[in-house]
Amino acid sequence: MKSHKKFRSHRIIALLIIIPFLCFFPIKHTNAGYSSLYVKDELPEDSLENTREIQVAYGSLPQEKVVSSISTLFSNEIEKNTVSNVGYALTGRLPGLTVFQNSSDLGINPSFLVRGTNAFVNNPLVIIDGFEGSLDQLTVYDIESVSVLKDASAVALYGQKAANGVILVTTKKGDKGKTRVDFVFDNGWQFTQSMPDLLNAYEFATLYREALINDKLAVPEKFSEEAIEMYARKDKNLLEAALYPDVHFHEELLKRSSNFLQGNLNIRGGDDKVKYMASFGYLANEGIFKYTEENEKYSTQLRNDRFTIRTNLDINLTEKLSANVKIAGNLDNRNYPGRSTSDIISAMYYIPPTEFPLINPDGTPGASSQFVYNPYGLISKTGYRRLSNGNVNAILRLNYSFQGFLEGLNAGIGGSISNEMSSWNNQIRPEFAVYSLSLPAWTDPSDTANISNLIYTKYNDDSDPFWEYPSSNFQHKFFESYLNYDIIKGDHSIHAMVRMQMDSYQHSGNHYVFSNANIGSRIHYSLKDKYIAEFTGGYHGMEQYSDGNRFGFFPAIGLGWILSRENFLASNRFINYLKLRGSAGILGGSMSFTGNDVNSRIFHTQYYSRTSSVYFGETNQNEIYGITESTIANPLITWDKLRSVNAGIEGSFFNHLDLTLDFFDEYRYDILTINNQHPMVLGYSGRQPYMNDAIIKNNGIEATVTLHGSGNKFSYRISGSLWSNINEIVRNPAATLYKDEYRSEIGKRVGQIMGFETLGFFASNEEAQNATVKQTFGQVGAGDVIYKDQNSDGIIDDLDKVAMGHSYFPEYSYSVNLYLSYRNFSLSILGQGIINSSFMMEGYFQPFNGYRNSYDYALERWHEANKESARYPRLSSVTNQNNSQPSDIWLRSLDYFKIRHAEIGYDLPAKLKNRMDVENLRIFVRGMNLFTWTKEIEFMDPENMMGYPAMSSVTIGIKSSF
Repeated sequence: MKSHKKFRSHRIIALLIIIPFLCFFPIKHTNAGYSSLYVKDELPEDSLENTREIQVAYGSLPQEKVVSSISTLFSNEIEKNTVSNVGYALTGRLPGLTVFQNSSDLGINPSFLVRGTNAFVNNPLVIIDGFEGSLDQLTVYDIESVSVLKDASAVALYGQKAANGVILVTTKKGDKGKTRVDFVFDNGWQFTQSMPDLLNAYEFATLYREALINDKLAVPEKFSEEAIEMYARKDKNLLEAALYPDVHFHEELLKRSSNFLQGNLNIRGGDDKVKYMASFGYLANEGIFKYTEENEKYSTQLRNDRFTIRTNLDINLTEKLSANVKIAGNLDNRNYPGRSTSDIISAMYYIPPTEFPLINPDGTPGASSQFVYNPYGLISKTGYRRLSNGNVNAILRLNYSFQGFLEGLNAGIGGSISNEMSSWNNQIRPEFAVYSLSLPAWTDPSDTANISNLIYTKYNDDSDPFWEYPSSNFQHKFFESYLNYDIIKGDHSIHAMVRMQMDSYQHSGNHYVFSNANIGSRIHYSLKDKYIAEFTGGYHGMEQYSDGNRFGFFPAIGLGWILSRENFLASNRFINYLKLRGSAGILGGSMSFTGNDVNSRIFHTQYYSRTSSVYFGETNQNEIYGITESTIANPLITWDKLRSVNAGIEGSFFNHLDLTLDFFDEYRYDILTINNQHPMVLGYSGRQPYMNDAIIKNNGIEATVTLHGSGNKFSYRISGSLWSNINEIVRNPAATLYKDEYRSEIGKRVGQIMGFETLGFFASNEEAQNATVKQTFGQVGAGDVIYKDQNSDGIIDDLDKVAMGHSYFPEYSYSVNLYLSYRNFSLSILGQGIINSSFMMEGYFQPFNGYRNSYDYALERWHEANKESARYPRLSSVTNQNNSQPSDIWLRSLDYFKIRHAEIGYDLPAKLKNRMDVENLRIFVRGMNLFTWTKEIEFMDPENMMGYPAMSSVTIGIKSSF
């Protein structure tokens, strides 16, 4: 059975037709924390203190006063996720943010795009409580809110690191009042969401025999017709099973489920002097390998145990002086087999099912002359690797209020230091003995049951284990100082700030220090709480550029107008809230250099390397070394620039409908790239120089529509979000120059897939030989691919490639979120998907690729009985250069739709809570990544491809407050 179902767009269309009818239900409006918009029926116009605060750069503002493009997720939604990394909890929940699950392997973090790709390096900046950090330092229970800052007005204060967007995290802090204890615990199981659809032994032997015949090669005994019949037999004895195995390695070596557990204890409270919060968390995540307990002293199972602690103190030292102290730490312990997970998984997928039994009849690991390793042995016999990764972060801020001297003015200083230490404790066995099986030549063909006749041929030796203790650490230091001024006088509201910040970063074993410095200011003005203007400017510098090119000024402006507060809309009954906003500005980008040493980061200084030696003299020769340039220096290197324009609308209508809509246009220029257009006659031997000369355009939309209401103990919320980014490379000196525009990457998307357009398959050798267009990738014949001659020069070569499909990065992302509650029961479901993302199946994804197993789509290959319906070219036992070219045959859409989250919860009734003396008690059953529908990728998970299997989870949990 296929692991995925075809996605059908008519299901989404049906939902879009049905959902609007909910507007006519006789259910009254409620804000209920579901809408982030200001709703006029709920809050009077002169009430601002009840509007929800949104985190902005180095501060917060009421939602209605925000003129930037910001998507925000609060703790009540974040905590609904059972995930090993906070990044996965953000998938589909923040319009404009695309989350990539790079691997399901334990401990692998996701990657992110904010508004798609507007450069060749696109990592967003992560800020935690005002300082740069990493999401893997957090748990879902540590977070108060996550905001994605997307336009120039939102991110300008962060300077040269912010052109790819900012993920802004605020952690929880103490509350004034009695001590409150929150406890959350959920435990359950992870399930393999999909397994690869690989050929079984009979299918592989049949197809590989066909491939050998196609190549006019001799067919060995193991692929004879008699042997193929033996592979298919179900009643084989022990000897036959050993000599004619049918091994599904992934099924033999991977469990279908494993355990997952997470818990958190949060204590907070305070009074007028001190407010405090302390959080303690634990996560245990286990892998799915089998045969991991075969060593008495250690396990080779994948395992991740994480302990976290976080404290937050707000202290009023005097009437005017206050302090904020935050200390956080985590210890992440991981266990692995001696060989990497990718090596083990690759072996499971690569090795043909006919090659050898997983375990020989005498208990030794199987092998063959072609594959002298065994994935069973890679798991159980290569030792272990243990990683301890610790992080300690401390923040101290002092704030002084000038109340009584100058109302609204306060000043502060602060600092942060973060230390991360990683140490390995590895016991590695590089080799282990494996054995292939055969029968002696004198064996009686009729004696097919005597297993003692087997001959064991040994490969490798059991090497002695050796110990490894590699370690690393880094330290990141920050210092900041600031002045804030907030005042409201009549119809005028002013928020102004000026801030200076410096930071430095150093990695162990490297004396090079990364450093940044910046000073920025923001002035936010509101008139009558309906006309809003904001100016933001930052002057920022980085050490990686030469003197004179290090600092730049990055300005942005934002405007807002709350139309619903105008007299001409005051009496209408349909528009509850309506705001127009827009922003524009110039940002800086500096993510092109990400190395940890001088040679991989500083390119404005010339470096030299030693050439090969030359000997002089007839006797007692002298060895002389020459000197040559490495990468050619460019002293003019500086940051790239992003011109960003954003227009948005926010509204609430008919007491049931909320809408947020953004349009953005970005023009990124002076992007750093290698200049491939310098002639080699210059005589350098290193890489060509970097220069600020590439240009990329990017534009798109972000839209969220929410329907909500409640009545008669029932409430609902249904929301849908769609966000897009369409980029175009305008200029790139690193691009190869072509005469024909269709062949050039200029004018196409970043990462656009290029390949050959096909015209079918040659029906016969004669047709291939008499073809008027010559294909230059080796001799062709019946069943080989016919390519289109794009430039009509009579030759198929690299110049005939054209753009096809899309980039790996999706053009559109979308999500659908459903929340229903009745009395004490609730149901929430989140679905998420992507549109217009492509993948070219090269290498292993093409059948056999030399001598390897294949996915079962190889059954649809071209052969004499299947000429008309074949989807793939004829099979080959060697790499067929003609048929393996990137083309529309191997192109696949990565589009998918996933049920990311589903939860059924029950809140204890008030009477029972009073009896139990608890403030709240909730029981829930939660599922993560439950189902996947794909457009074309059916043989693997479209996010994970051939890595560690994608996992679903089902957990049962309890959350209580007392």
